[in-house]
Amino acid sequence: MKIWVVGTPGSGKSSFAGEICFSNNFMHIELDGLVWGSGWRRRSPDEILHLYNILTSKNENWVCDGNYYELEESLINDSDLLIWIKTPLYKTFYRVLFRSLMRIVKKKSLWNGNVESFRTLFKYNGMLWYTLFGHRSMVKQIERIYQTFPKTKFVIKGIYPMDFKLHRDGKGANPWEHR
Repeated sequence: MKIWVVGTPGSGKSSFAGEICFSNNFMHIELDGLVWGSGWRRRSPDEILHLYNILTSKNENWVCDGNYYELEESLINDSDLLIWIKTPLYKTFYRVLFRSLMRIVKKKSLWNGNVESFRTLFKYNGMLWYTLFGHRSMVKQIERIYQTFPKTKFVIKGIYPMDFKLHRDGKGANPWEHR
């Protein structure tokens, strides 16, 4: 099974993908790790595609999370299932702010040794700016992907990782909305 999880920043893509991988022993591919090299250098489209091909060829069961145009065509062709975590902007903005602040305080190393800083968080084109002002265009991109995806697809509205755990354990309401 090959699953592609999409959503805006802070929607819960990585948490949800991680839950699926943990529960099913699938490989987890965070596309941020393929796109961002050390020093926050954005890799070339060829480098990104090369890394993607290496990782996806190693395992027939994987979950990719993220939406990068460099991999859109490959993911549409390779994925068996598309899951869109559709979370309102007010929730995603709060999550990105809180998550980034925790990463800064804890000096958490992200992909390829990158770390967030107050400067990068609050700058023009920083994560908060991108979350707030890129939300609408990102949703439009995801809607286009969703409409053209030829296989099974789900939309999950406003999910928290806790909701998925409850559903996985057979307790609580079903958070899935099949379209």
